[in-house]
Amino acid sequence: MCFLKCRFKLGQGVTLIATDFTLQLDQWHHVEIIREGLQGTLIVNKDYSFTAEASGKSVNLDLEQSKVYLGGATNILENRM
Repeated sequence: MCFLKCRFKLGQGVTLIATDFTLQLDQWHHVEIIREGLQGTLIVNKDYSFTAEASGKSVNLDLEQSKVYLGGATNILENRM
């Protein structure tokens, strides 16, 4: 079992969106990540929605020099965000 987490950074620190329940491993889940302006939304299995708002004024998410990770990442990656 694990929690699902989504992090994004718009220049004023990292914004974290996370489920408040654990998801079962070795089972398919439907996940949507939506970001509009400063607000990010994480939707799980079309039933559960979690929202967070980034601090700061920047609304641009520049992925040109960033890395996007989908799937399991080690604890080393958590320290980089």
